[in-house]
Amino acid sequence: MSFRCLWVSRVLFEISHGIFQFSILWLAFSLSSSLIIAGATFAAIMIPLALSRLFIGVIVDRYSKTRLMSLSLILMIILLLPIWILFKNGLILETLPLLLAYAFFAQLYVLSNNASIRSIVPKEQVSRAVSLVQVSVRIGTLVGFIVGGFLTAYLHDLIFIVLAAPYVVSLIVLAASRVSEVQSGGSSLTVRDYLSDLKQGLSYVRAHRILVAIMIIASILLFLESPFIIVGLKYVIMLGGDETMYGIYLALIELGALIGAIIFSKINIGGRAGLSLSLAILLSSLPRVGLGLSNSIVCALPLAFALGIAVSVVSISLASIVWSIAEKEIIGRVLGIMNSVVQSVHPVAIVVAGVLGTIIMPRVLFILLGAISALIGAVLLIYVRLRRIGL
Repeated sequence: MSFRCLWVSRVLFEISHGIFQFSILWLAFSLSSSLIIAGATFAAIMIPLALSRLFIGVIVDRYSKTRLMSLSLILMIILLLPIWILFKNGLILETLPLLLAYAFFAQLYVLSNNASIRSIVPKEQVSRAVSLVQVSVRIGTLVGFIVGGFLTAYLHDLIFIVLAAPYVVSLIVLAASRVSEVQSGGSSLTVRDYLSDLKQGLSYVRAHRILVAIMIIASILLFLESPFIIVGLKYVIMLGGDETMYGIYLALIELGALIGAIIFSKINIGGRAGLSLSLAILLSSLPRVGLGLSNSIVCALPLAFALGIAVSVVSISLASIVWSIAEKEIIGRVLGIMNSVVQSVHPVAIVVAGVLGTIIMPRVLFILLGAISALIGAVLLIYVRLRRIGL
């Protein structure tokens, strides 16, 4: 019962968060007519300071995860009203501090939810739990595209109510969950305690080389995946599509990721996450190269769907390895450290994708990225088989 409550709460959170992200980005652009302001607003939601994840990881391990999730939801609901009022009055830049606070509490909820789920799931069921978490994330993104677009177009004044409602229901669901808490510290957190706890987390990650390898692999994969989103618009237009077709292209990638997560939630990969990861990276090269070779949008859209499935399997395999290695008592710090490193690479990957899309034709770029992913997948597969890594 507790896992179901945590998962339903996460689904509700992701739906509201997805609508919020879409609505804020659209409103920022429509009110300012500036891509720079819209981009800065979106960055405040998606890329808060990386160091905040290090702090969040420590407090997640130290305090009640259920209470942290509840507190995050309450504070996010409170922040929604002033953010919405400022936006309606055209005060976009004034909302940035509030958006940073909102993003911080959103991260606190997500990390607390992940750690709480890990604390009640046996290691042999980790991959299925990760898959279900991915399902909730993909549902939130898809609903954000659809409902967010509908609300901004037709029900502009009801966005705040629609955003707050899932958070309120999520709070109620959390109240019904009964999760055994694993905490490592006392009731207060001094600077010395924080540094000590963080040092333990860093030592734990360094002691497990596979975790360091996962951070490196995840960072490299961001550089391989970002061009298919950032350069995707130029690619779709070159094939004769338009902005609407680009939206369909993105939606199919997300739909493929959702289907992949649903399929994997029915499969328990157990001690084969390493094999699953290497095969998924290797096979993801096929739709990447296929997109580069496609000369019509009709051929490209099914390949975008297939790419979404492959990316989803890669994400699930990566997270399954991390969740399997990290102990319950330190899972918050491990996730915080790894997310901090990987997400710090994200803005760099976006910039690099934009530069590559400018100097290299999209189709040629996609073929090159497919070849690189095939090489990485093959090397990783050989390594896993030779070392007989069972993760």
